[in-house]
Amino acid sequence: MHPSLEPFANTWVRDYVLAAERDMTLTLGKFETRTPKSDTEDSFIAVTLNTESTIKRAASLHRMPKNDGSGDMGELVWFLEIGNGMNGHANILHGGMTAVIFDEIMGACQFYMLNNSPSFTGNLTVDYRAPVPAPSILMVRAQVTKIERRKRYVVAQMLGPDGLIYAEGKSLFIGIKPKV
Repeated sequence: MHPSLEPFANTWVRDYVLAAERDMTLTLGKFETRTPKSDTEDSFIAVTLNTESTIKRAASLHRMPKNDGSGDMGELVWFLEIGNGMNGHANILHGGMTAVIFDEIMGACQFYMLNNSPSFTGNLTVDYRAPVPAPSILMVRAQVTKIERRKRYVVAQMLGPDGLIYAEGKSLFIGIKPKV
């Protein structure tokens, strides 16, 4: 298991990662938005939500697009260990934080799968299925489903250790127009 996944070694994440490594379907990725930057880009995720009581640990895996005509546009999988500093109700993650996590993973997914092409969120819809316990370890998965010129459509799921879907999301990102 890769060193960045070691904090998750004694959890349900281990079995998922080992199966993915065997199948060679997912590879370890960088978690760029958790790295503080001098220009303050990503500071909400890299600083504010990077504490023992918010998002304690995070790991990122990805499966790149196949480019074989199958329409497979890749997948991004995050494992997050969340604390209780983002709760709305006692021991339940605030719904707005679910939306923040979805916005972040869906934005990262379309960015990486489209060769680091920047964009902005056009819209984001979250369907809440079950309360997200906090603290807990979550798996969040995102996939690009369609691209139309500058429009990028992405879906995501937030899951728990038993496969329970806590929330599902869909979004539209708009690619930034190239400077002429």
